[in-house]
Amino acid sequence: MQTVMSVNPGVLKSLVRAFALTALVAALGACSSPKTAISTDGVDDVATGDTQLSVDVSATADGTAGTDVSTEDMSDSTGGTDAEADAIADAATDALTDSADDAADVIPDVPEVDVNPNPKGVPGATITAPATGTVIESGKPVALAGIVTDTLYSGADLKVEWASDIDGVLGTSIPDASGNVSLNLPKLSPGNHTISLSVTEPSDVGAQDTISLGICSWGTPDSFDTTVAGGKWKTYGDAYFDPGGWLEMTGNAQSKKGSIYNIADYVSPGDVQLSFKIATGGYLTNSGQPKGADGFALNVIDVKTVAELETYIATAGAGGCLGYGVTGDCKQNGVSMAIEAFHIEIDTWHNNGDPNVDPTLENHIGIMQNGDATNHYLWASVPFIEDLNWHPVTVQITGNVVRLTLDGVEIINKAIPNFKFRGGFIGFSGTTGWATNYHRFDELQILQQCIVK
Repeated sequence: MQTVMSVNPGVLKSLVRAFALTALVAALGACSSPKTAISTDGVDDVATGDTQLSVDVSATADGTAGTDVSTEDMSDSTGGTDAEADAIADAATDALTDSADDAADVIPDVPEVDVNPNPKGVPGATITAPATGTVIESGKPVALAGIVTDTLYSGADLKVEWASDIDGVLGTSIPDASGNVSLNLPKLSPGNHTISLSVTEPSDVGAQDTISLGICSWGTPDSFDTTVAGGKWKTYGDAYFDPGGWLEMTGNAQSKKGSIYNIADYVSPGDVQLSFKIATGGYLTNSGQPKGADGFALNVIDVKTVAELETYIATAGAGGCLGYGVTGDCKQNGVSMAIEAFHIEIDTWHNNGDPNVDPTLENHIGIMQNGDATNHYLWASVPFIEDLNWHPVTVQITGNVVRLTLDGVEIINKAIPNFKFRGGFIGFSGTTGWATNYHRFDELQILQQCIVK
């Protein structure tokens, strides 16, 4: 016998609902792993189609509250359609999606860990040579040296670079074990350079040091190997050209005053470097000691015409005024002469009010200004100077700083407040009194103004 089973639409609808809810619970379990119990009460009355469905999601293992879903009297045998079943399924899908979203919301964000592959140290850079303000003849080699340091990285990890504001990047260096770096250049372009030494870590942290460096053209040196008569140099008073190839201010005779000036060329204001040679001596005391007088000076007089220069020369005092003093204790007939001038004196006689006052009992070199032979702005003792040998002198003026070397040794290097080199006519002067000495100059060279080409 063939048996035909008919299914009440309400029962079918309830089964679909149960299936959808079971899937929902399973999904929730996947998200939160709850302990789940599902029970479905059977069909109470197939004839009436009453059906009860209950879903109980028990508490999770970690004590989180579970889910309880129940559906009672959802349909009867005359209700229920396929559309209703679809609607129930759709609702179950929406519930599942919402539950998954909610579960995702409660997952804590994992903070990002900032891992710095290049930790930062403390770098340092110092240029040790040449000294700032150094002037080098154009076309000559330039040797740069410095020291770089770092608290974290070794020298091999550091980027070390030399640069000029005129010539750009000059090159790189690798520090040795002590951090020393150097760079030798065949030359630099003429001009006033700002040279920099920079050190940079892999983390891009860096340090830098700078110096000023002049690359200049030397003026034509005056060697005085031949007579100066009829040329740009003019002699005054007791000065003369010595056939030996130098300029003599007084000769070794008493009460002399002489000077020689370049009346053709004008030294421009600004930074300048001068080099020349001096020789003095010849007078010996009764005990055979060299103790002559009075001294001599290189002078740069800021006047506009040769006539003004010659008025100044005629006014300058003899004796302790060394042929350049025109004011203060060296004023003539009680009248001082106002003048702008720069002087380098080599004084071999101690004056103590006759007429001026010297700062030391010893022979000395002094940096003087404006025709004043008393006010020593800078000075240094040179007790050995009266040996009648040639001694090279260099004078470098950078801003208000005057640096002087004698025999290649620095003896003066200091700023003069409010000082500014004004330029002018350049020349030499010297005097004797009761005691005497030769006073000689030779090989004058002017390194003037580093002009960028």
